[in-house]
Amino acid sequence: MRSDLKVDQKVMFIGGIGRGAIEAQAIAARTAELWAGVIILRAADTTDLAPPKAFAGKAMLVALPESDSHVAAAQQAAENYRKVGADVTFKALASKNNELNTADPELKDWLMKYGPVRVVRDAVAAGQAAEKANRLGDAFIAYDSVANADAQTGDAKIARDSAQRLADRANALLAGADRAMKTKEHASAARTLIELQSSYTGSDFARQAAERLKSISSEPAVVKVFAQMKLDGEADKFEAQAAAVERTQDVLRAITMYETYLTRYPTSHRIEAVRARLTALRSNKSIQAKQADSNCRSWLSLADNFIRSGNPEKARVQLQKILDQYGDTSWAEQARSRLKQLDSGK
Repeated sequence: MRSDLKVDQKVMFIGGIGRGAIEAQAIAARTAELWAGVIILRAADTTDLAPPKAFAGKAMLVALPESDSHVAAAQQAAENYRKVGADVTFKALASKNNELNTADPELKDWLMKYGPVRVVRDAVAAGQAAEKANRLGDAFIAYDSVANADAQTGDAKIARDSAQRLADRANALLAGADRAMKTKEHASAARTLIELQSSYTGSDFARQAAERLKSISSEPAVVKVFAQMKLDGEADKFEAQAAAVERTQDVLRAITMYETYLTRYPTSHRIEAVRARLTALRSNKSIQAKQADSNCRSWLSLADNFIRSGNPEKARVQLQKILDQYGDTSWAEQARSRLKQLDSGK
């Protein structure tokens, strides 16, 4: 049926009346993933039809004429479904001659609520989450999928407006890139198209951006843009590694990595941000003390090695570093003591 009639599975329900309702429950229990909901009309007998989790999260309508003798049993059946996690609606509907009218407005309203209305609501929520994460392609696809839904709700309007807004934004970027290409501003066009392709991944707008990028990919200015993109990507990974080290409280190692970043990626798009982070770390008094201890310990150790190996002049260089940079610390006292030993040994 889905193939021949192009049925939308997101709004596909199964149900029946009387014995048919009992059979519908049995089928739904075995194929729960197929259905948006289950409709049980005039069927109070629901014993042993569903495994405990089959209907968890599923919309279920249990309904029968209000004059039906099985109202109490149907109410108990509805409660049993609630206990396994189903989203149950119980209705005792008005009827004539104990017959249920399947065109009843309440049934239609229920189908709309758990069919198109729910689909639209879920799509809008998914679109808003994707948009917040700057996955504009996913957001547009989610909004656009329900922009023309039958559900006349506030969410449907949000979907239509949001899809149009994202489409207008993408088309404006494409138009801007086209103008830049026409005036031979290929670098500007490439940057716009790359931004569009990245943020609108999965959508037709991304495909159009990729086609335009391909048409100018051999231009020297565009080659430079791609090279800068590659460098920025490598720099971003290195910055992330440094930030991860910083989060482990190994701040001195993080400082060294940020210093390496400045040397290795001087043209990175994040160079100023990294420089600012490095400056902030270096200006921290606690970190300065740790840095001083680390440096002085290293220089003093080198000096001692040079002394033992008979290289007093090289030892003096290391000891002088301590005096020059940390002359008011206990490390400086140790350096002076070593220098006196060297002087007395002459």
